Amino acid sequence: MTDPTHTQGDAGLAVPRRILGFERDAAGEWIVRLACGHRRHVRHRPPLSDYPWLADAAAREARVGAAIECGRCGRGEQPADVAECRTTDTFDEATLPAGLRRDRTIRAGGC
Repeated sequence: MTDPTHTQGDAGLAVPRRILGFERDAAGEWIVRLACGHRRHVRHRPPLSDYPWLADAAAREARVGAAIECGRCGRGEQPADVAECRTTDTFDEATLPAGLRRDRTIRAGGC
């Protein structure tokens, strides 16, 4: 379930990613842990951001597995703990096979 009202505008495309769970930062703000490895602050501050379900533990838990936008993925940013496993100089933007352009998940435990 994506939320089309929240996009990243000129900063890049908002890419839907699955919610794995929630945590709080030092200031008590909610952070969503995403399947892509990124974390995203989520705040209920209408009309700019409308997430009323944050206030209720059961409603938050019901959102686990749902999709929410990840602006960092839209900008092509890698999660901080991602390590490069393999590289090749065989492909460039014009020669990369379509199968390698598909969405993928990051394998747990690294390479």
